[in-house]
Amino acid sequence: MAFAEDDFYAVSLGWAENASGQRQKTGFTESFEKFGIANFSIVDANYDPVRQTEQIRAFIAKSPKALFITPSD
Repeated sequence: MAFAEDDFYAVSLGWAENASGQRQKTGFTESFEKFGIANFSIVDANYDPVRQTEQIRAFIAKSPKALFITPSD
């Protein structure tokens, strides 16, 4: 599978402070690196659905190639 250098990938995690959230963050990071994807962003809503909605809207404005979401609520 080929990935364009300027493709942007986004991840919106509902939480990342506990072990489950850290595993998700690590898994996404390692997977992106495995496939040579350097242009990505991972954000943490810290269980706040309003904050996560704002983060997702900001990602959508950047037209990501893919947007992964684990809902905060």
